[in-house]
Amino acid sequence: MLKIIQRKRQQYVLLFTVIYFCISIFFVEFVTGLFIQNQVEADKDEIRYQIALIRSRIEATIYRDTYLAESVATLVTIAPDFCNHELV
Repeated sequence: MLKIIQRKRQQYVLLFTVIYFCISIFFVEFVTGLFIQNQVEADKDEIRYQIALIRSRIEATIYRDTYLAESVATLVTIAPDFCNHELV
């Protein structure tokens, strides 16, 4: 009778250990997945920020060059003699 009780007790301990182990693995996988997902989103946000900076620099350069080209065109239109005299 005592051996039967010990055997049942061992089975319960084994069952509890297996369940605990499975729950632990599930929990670790779940937390790891959340961490990876958050890290990926943070990386995407950083990349979007860097792309926006690059885009704004390119736009600023284009606007500056367009402004300079329009200024030269205006100067040539207003004072064509001044432009010819300066270039020669």
